[in-house]
Amino acid sequence: MNVVVYGDFNCLLCYLASQRADHLAGTGAAGIEWRAVERGAASARWEQEVAEAEALALPGERLPTAPPPALSSTAAAVAAYAEAITDGIQDELRHRLFDAIWVRRQNLSSAYDVRRVVTAITWPAPPVYFHLTSPDLPLPLLHDLQERQHERRAHLPRIGVSQAVELFEEIARVGVARAGLHRSHSPPTMFIDPNVGTTSAT
Repeated sequence: MNVVVYGDFNCLLCYLASQRADHLAGTGAAGIEWRAVERGAASARWEQEVAEAEALALPGERLPTAPPPALSSTAAAVAAYAEAITDGIQDELRHRLFDAIWVRRQNLSSAYDVRRVVTAITWPAPPVYFHLTSPDLPLPLLHDLQERQHERRAHLPRIGVSQAVELFEEIARVGVARAGLHRSHSPPTMFIDPNVGTTSAT
């Protein structure tokens, strides 16, 4: 069964209907086709809308504790939603538009504000942890360096933890030369793998 829902982002009951629609679609009870519309002049009877929404809300469905500080003109949001259908991101955009108005209590009258919501979906911000480790390197270069480190590690001699402890103790006890290492070379680079038991490093 397919259900067509007409809803306004400014309407509290539509916010509730959006959550109900997601539940029906998620459980497979019905397919949902959401169509964004503007209902015209918004009702000033906030208390009445809240009472109706509370009477209709099911366990787990969220309702705001207060109305948005300013009423949004949803013309830009409705236009953006219509375009989002072509890109296949309409459901995610619907969630974010309702969340922006009713949870974060933002005014989305401006097309620029709506565009920020759309951009957050189509062009998500890259993770910041790359820049925390090396803030001056662009992401493609950082990715290339990580790939090279992974390849280099794959070719390193692997020893177990116990073998590494024995080797370091031997170096500390008898010195580098007698431990089988050469002073003219840098200490060997090894990858200590806890899954390795008896493999020796050369």
